[in-house]
Amino acid sequence: MTRATVTTTLNYHIPNGCTEINLGTAEMMRLEPDTHQVEIEDIRGHESEFNLDTHGFALYSHVSKYIPPEDESIIRNEIYAETAEMLKEITGATRVHVFSHLLRRADSKDMAKWAASTTSKRVADAVPPARVVHIDQSESGAHTILRQNLGEEADRLQKTRWALINVWRPLEPIRRDPLALCDARTADDKDLVCLVARLPAEPTGDNKYNDLTKGRAFDMYRVLYSEHHRWYYASDMVPEEVLLLKIFDSKDDVAKRTPHSAFEDPSLDPTGGTRKSMEIRCLVFWEDTEA
Repeated sequence: MTRATVTTTLNYHIPNGCTEINLGTAEMMRLEPDTHQVEIEDIRGHESEFNLDTHGFALYSHVSKYIPPEDESIIRNEIYAETAEMLKEITGATRVHVFSHLLRRADSKDMAKWAASTTSKRVADAVPPARVVHIDQSESGAHTILRQNLGEEADRLQKTRWALINVWRPLEPIRRDPLALCDARTADDKDLVCLVARLPAEPTGDNKYNDLTKGRAFDMYRVLYSEHHRWYYASDMVPEEVLLLKIFDSKDDVAKRTPHSAFEDPSLDPTGGTRKSMEIRCLVFWEDTEA
């Protein structure tokens, strides 16, 4: 079966661009990107060919009785536990600590208009799809997240294999802004630009960037364009599916991090409704495996 391919654009980091960002603010949404035309291959019909430790991402079927979540308490008390068990089963990890989540339920174009019309430091009251190529934490940022969230346990947990893995799930069938994932083997270290990401002090509406970690800042990666990047996505995702994507892994002979970005699929109706998705951010440990 021939894979379907979408021709579209992705927004990369401008060479010699900014070195820090304030998450959720108008100024972050105003940053000028380095836009390039790319081809993104659909993995439908070939899902089993992609796995977390080779490509840095994988698609799984997983039904949750809590989707869509009724409130924050359901997410933290039920979905966190459910996600941890799923990750342990899929990866063979001995422990999973879910440290945060983010709901994306705002329209990208509406948020761009808002950002252009307000003050730069203003924090948005909702979170749109992230239409910029990025990795949520850098290697140093991953260590920061570990220390911020597990404190005194961090030294012991770093002696065996550990990772940061995001679990991305649609809250409704995806009709706009699907998620593109870069084959980790095609993204070189020289393509990665380390930025300081600062969290807002207080939440605003649906914007919970301030809860992404127990600290106030961490390092993340934006990504420079390379013609060597190979991009993939899963078309027509539904809430009974999840994408697992690698943010960091301490093990050297596996995929360590996966650039990713929302993108505009020209085959989809641009008025097809706002994309609604949830990402669960997890510290994953194999306490029986060397780092």
